[in-house]
Amino acid sequence: ELATAERLEPLPYTDALGVARVEAAAERGVAGPDAELRMAAWAAASTGYLAGLTARALELALEHARARRAFGRPLAALEPVQQMLADAATLSEGLDLLAHDRPGLDALAHAGDAAERATAICMQVTGALGFTLEFPLQRAYRRSRAARAWADSVLRAWDAPPR
Repeated sequence: ELATAERLEPLPYTDALGVARVEAAAERGVAGPDAELRMAAWAAASTGYLAGLTARALELALEHARARRAFGRPLAALEPVQQMLADAATLSEGLDLLAHDRPGLDALAHAGDAAERATAICMQVTGALGFTLEFPLQRAYRRSRAARAWADSVLRAWDAPPR
């Protein structure tokens, strides 16, 4: 346990996940090497989560592009769509490689941005369908944005000098 929570404040969030702001008792915090190990483990787990999330978003976009027809042929046959999917695939593969290489805090900072960009590309490929609640891609997009914001704020707080 890193610290004892003094107060939990529920935050409005449109996904089914429970989200809360936590204020911890400063005198109960863990310092030193133990905190470093826990932070490294969290960074590795978060990077892996973002890699998996991005891979699933790409699968959904590819399935849609192969099934949807536009201008008399599959959407996946259109060159601009192929270029967008190639960009998303490059980001996804990079995240997968990053997740398998003991990622640290710098990797997590990159992973948040890459996952958000890749899922945004996938949303663009699927068009309006990607924004509907029935299509699971919207969840991947929202979670990638939330994970990036969460990771960015934790990384900023971790680098901030103690008060």
